[in-house]
Amino acid sequence: MARFDGGCLCGAIRFSLDGDSRMNLACHCSDCTRYNGGAPAYEAVFERTAFQLTRGSPREYAIKGDSGRGIVRHFCAECGAPLYVHLEKLPRHIVMAAGAIDDFDSFAVKAHIFAASAPAWHMFVPGADTFPGDFPPPPAKAS
Repeated sequence: MARFDGGCLCGAIRFSLDGDSRMNLACHCSDCTRYNGGAPAYEAVFERTAFQLTRGSPREYAIKGDSGRGIVRHFCAECGAPLYVHLEKLPRHIVMAAGAIDDFDSFAVKAHIFAASAPAWHMFVPGADTFPGDFPPPPAKAS
């Protein structure tokens, strides 16, 4: 099991993650792209139980996504750096901003979601799965 540490740009917020990421992705939805100043959100998804704040208290910004489900973004009130997101559709997970993790070199993008929203000039990671919208739902279990 891996351990990762991270935080914001100014150091007011610090956190630790005990566990491996479940998925590393780039989200090109209009909300993430706007939040990140035109770039997709590069994110690593972890079990929520792997996460612990070790310094500071982030601010929150809550909205409803295009799906109608809740999105709560957590960021540093001092420097504005994005930190993590809680998604109503993934209640047991935390979606970490890859750039908030101290050693984010190991978080290669494995999937692009909402790729249909990406600007024509965006370069996609070769070999990564690419979905025009969100991840497809898992296949139905046989009865």
